[in-house]
This record gives sequence, C-alpha cells and structure tokens, in this order.
Amino acid sequence: MSEPQKTEQKDPVWVIKERCKVCEKCIPVCPTEPKVLALETDKTSIYGQMLSVVRPDLCINCFKCENVCPDFAIFVAKKKDRIFPKRTKDAAGQQSIVPENNEQPLPEEGDKQ
Repeated sequence: MSEPQKTEQKDPVWVIKERCKVCEKCIPVCPTEPKVLALETDKTSIYGQMLSVVRPDLCINCFKCENVCPDFAIFVAKKKDRIFPKRTKDAAGQQSIVPENNEQPLPEEGDKQ
C-alpha cells in the first residue's frame, strides 16, 4: 500500500475520506477534550456525514485513532516528520495530563468523576 498523501506538512492527523465508512470508532478513543476528530454534515457522502479533523491543534500524536480505524482512513504524522505548529496552552496541558490518566480519554466538560 502506498504512503497516504498529506494536504500540508504541518498536518498532525488527516483523513482519507474515500476510505472512511463513518463507523465512529476513532472519536471516543481520542484522549483529548475537546476531541480532535468529529462528524460533520456532508451532503456529498452517502452517509450524510463525514469524519473531519476539527481540532488539529489538540492532537498529541498518540496514534489511537489511526490504530482503531478498520479502513485505514486515518493517519497520524510521526513526530519526526511533523513540523509542529505553535502549540496551544490547551494542547500542552492535555499532553501532560493524558499519560497521568493512564492514556484514557479525558472527561468531557460537565462530566462528574
């Protein structure tokens, strides 16, 4: 299988929409909050919606979304290949919290622990 094409060198994660069947397995495994990936309405998709990278600035390169995708539709840039954009305080904070949380998704705002 050939290497997937990126739209830009700085993309931390991207989706090959032709491969995606909108199974939604990738969204709940993302350890960041808000999630990096989300479903958006897409009138051109036979599913009526499509997976999109909505918060690339929060991606911490954990590869969980890529690993769980049954259709090889999601790709995460390897840290050595990625030109990191300026990190937001939110992303830096989440990157330090996720390992402490045993790599589990962070609770959503409003969820009680």
